[in-house]
Amino acid sequence: MVQAAQKNLQTGEYYDTYFAKSVRDRPNFADESVKVYKEVEEMLDGTSLFGLQITCDFDHDFCKRGDLASMNAFSKTVNICPGIFSSTKMAPTSERIAQIPPTILEAHHSLSTVIVHEMTHTKRALAPVSGAIIARDYAYGWEACKALADGTFDWGCSDYANKTKTLCPDPTPDGPDGQCSAELSAANADNWAMVAAGIYFSQKCKRIIPIPTTSPSTADSGCPKYDDVIIDENGGDDFEPTGMVSFGDSFAAGMGTEKTTTSSCRVGSNNYGTLLNKYLREVIPIEKNMCSGDTTTGLERQIKEWKSTSTANFATLTMGGNDLGFSDIAWYCIVSRTVYRRRK
Repeated sequence: MVQAAQKNLQTGEYYDTYFAKSVRDRPNFADESVKVYKEVEEMLDGTSLFGLQITCDFDHDFCKRGDLASMNAFSKTVNICPGIFSSTKMAPTSERIAQIPPTILEAHHSLSTVIVHEMTHTKRALAPVSGAIIARDYAYGWEACKALADGTFDWGCSDYANKTKTLCPDPTPDGPDGQCSAELSAANADNWAMVAAGIYFSQKCKRIIPIPTTSPSTADSGCPKYDDVIIDENGGDDFEPTGMVSFGDSFAAGMGTEKTTTSSCRVGSNNYGTLLNKYLREVIPIEKNMCSGDTTTGLERQIKEWKSTSTANFATLTMGGNDLGFSDIAWYCIVSRTVYRRRK
């Protein structure tokens, strides 16, 4: 699906419909879009350094509330829920191809489209797009995503407003959720999925999959009523690690754990920064700047020696024990309260 989107990005009406004109008019947006789909392809085929993991934890909280799938960018994991197989709205991609989707609605409700949607919930995927950080869920479904690109989508009117975060706040003080900027069509997961689905199924089925021209019905509240919505949500807090650095004293250095270096900083191989990096499957670089015996003065030196400032976006730190004379406290209060220790 993403390969088709790369090769035929502007074929059909999907690109023009689901990305606002102001977005399409950006000098390099078309080229950036191709790179987004390329990033997704590499994340899925394992050639990306992202280190994607796909799980089927049906007991996940998001599965219990009825989601089809969720992306946790921190652990770099897409979790598939049973609803993706049991929902009457969904169908395997091969089945959709065999049946030929009558509209973009049915094309969108395919398993491959859900995966594309989830992959854009990462900085890695949207990195090529200028100004974008991570795709969110501003709008779901062909109607709402089209309205988002048109600049007429009102988040406050949606069935899922205020169930997650305030994404399009009203400009008035303490105002409710309101109308979303059309610029957000480039930062909405379902818009990226919708474009890819339309291009792919049109190519595979050898016929243009149409976008309906009907308008959504109106609910009693006066809001548009979107009937094609399948709600899911990215399962993390939008934080995606790209690199880490560890600072600190002997607590951070893990002196005495497994194999300890013979250098003056005495860094153990099982320090907690390294263990955290292993938890993240070692797919991000780690710089070890901790040093046993350092005080807060030493921390200033560690920060000055920090080399990975361009890649690391989170750090571990434990410091302060040596400023309080921890080694003397441990000796006199724990090791021996009677044995004389000569101070240097």
